[in-house]
Amino acid sequence: MITKQYFDFFNDLAANNSRDWFLAQKPRYEAHVKQPFYEFVERVIDEIRMYEPDITQTAKDAVFRLHRDTRFSKDKTPYKTQLGAAVSKEGKKAMGYPGFYFELGAGGCWFGGGSYMPDKDKVETIREVIADHADEFMTLIRSKPFASLYGDIKGEKNKVLPKEIRDVVATVPLIANRQWYWMVQVPNSKVVGEKGVETAMEYYRAARPLQEFLLRAF
Repeated sequence: MITKQYFDFFNDLAANNSRDWFLAQKPRYEAHVKQPFYEFVERVIDEIRMYEPDITQTAKDAVFRLHRDTRFSKDKTPYKTQLGAAVSKEGKKAMGYPGFYFELGAGGCWFGGGSYMPDKDKVETIREVIADHADEFMTLIRSKPFASLYGDIKGEKNKVLPKEIRDVVATVPLIANRQWYWMVQVPNSKVVGEKGVETAMEYYRAARPLQEFLLRAF
């Protein structure tokens, strides 16, 4: 289970983000953060397999590393202040492949999914799917489960659009996107304890029809 100690650790890390502090606190990290989060992810994956039986990931495959890549960043703090995981058939490295993402840490609890960084070819294919099924796409976005939990689809847009989709933009503005993802913050209290996995699955199920829609492009 995720506990209050989990969030306490990350709040403290945010205020003391150094290698020396982390090494001194590593037993606390292992007991109250890493082990509970990996177990949480395993349970979520097990539940998702009821909908996507071809997912072969383990928690180790899904969880992003805690260490930050500081090579090209002005921020040289060594650690992220959250743990995150991406569950999909293609794994966490396939940033364009639609899946379920969540992170828990000092910044709170976030659940989301969609296609975050599709390559250029996939952007074109997703747009084709949206253009061919525009009414269905908008119906899924406006559905009560998705709209009540996520609100809308997010993502950067192209300023210059291919001429073949310019006529569609007026009725389906989201076709101008080059990302199609959703993300929402959830109170920590909804993740702490036994109810945490069910909270995750509530957000997964709400977006599942849209995820399946985007998967047509893959």
